[in-house]
Amino acid sequence: MSPSFLSFRGSSVLTLTETAAPWWASFQPSRSFRFSELEEGVPVFFDYPQVGQANILVKMGEPVIGGVGPDEDIVAFSRICTHMGCPVGEYKHEYKALGPCPCHYTTFDLIHGGMVSLGQATQKLPQVLLTVDGDSVVAGGLIRLVYGYDNSIEGGVLVGGTT
Repeated sequence: MSPSFLSFRGSSVLTLTETAAPWWASFQPSRSFRFSELEEGVPVFFDYPQVGQANILVKMGEPVIGGVGPDEDIVAFSRICTHMGCPVGEYKHEYKALGPCPCHYTTFDLIHGGMVSLGQATQKLPQVLLTVDGDSVVAGGLIRLVYGYDNSIEGGVLVGGTT
């Protein structure tokens, strides 16, 4: 069953409907990292769920929105800017921020769920859903679509080799 969403009917009635597309997607877990090898503030770059969909995983050093692990401080986000799809590669741990984007200088706050802290973008970064299984941190889905994709897992090669 998909989540329910509010929608307007007529001019004054709010009803719950299940016709809207979900804002999250769960996929076959296919990407994992060793929890014991993660260092605070040292980003890990990876593609997920498709080859070419760049992401960043960071152990933030303090509890964060959507964080996993014993300290709830490990998060992962898409590195594809939500403004025009440019790859954002610079992570600044002292600010816990990703950016600025090389195209239009958007910077994203990773402590607050990937929200825009400066720049042209108007949407948060898609967040990679993570789980911890023993010494493994496993990617298993996305919250929000990646810029330029109307479906996060179709139309390309999935990490792990399937299409």
